[in-house]
Amino acid sequence: MTGSFRSFDKQTQEILGKRIHETLKESEMRGFKFDIKTGGYPAIENSKYGCDKIISAAEQVIDAAGINTGCEPMAASEDFSYFTQDVEGAFFFLGSGNSEKGLNTPLHSNPFKADEDCISIGAAIFASIVM
Repeated sequence: MTGSFRSFDKQTQEILGKRIHETLKESEMRGFKFDIKTGGYPAIENSKYGCDKIISAAEQVIDAAGINTGCEPMAASEDFSYFTQDVEGAFFFLGSGNSEKGLNTPLHSNPFKADEDCISIGAAIFASIVM
């Protein structure tokens, strides 16, 4: 059996890992055998500084109505989380859909098609961040 567990912060991740090991130890005492390997990415912890920089940069590129800051936390897995452990930063999503062009499929779906105009928008936001 394989699986994954994710959390929104380091403390919860540690508690989950500990509880999984404790549960498996109890199963081992009942005669079950297991080999557990843990790993994966830590939670991304966006800093206020990073969020403010991204929002400010995006406002210089697109209309404020196109900026969604009300997203709920997500249990996604992303190696960007290692960066935010060392420096203040934030992760953001760049929209790639366009209902006027009929490009509305979700990311990682088949068939996924992006509005390629988002590439120049994303590049401009990144350029604004570093300026």
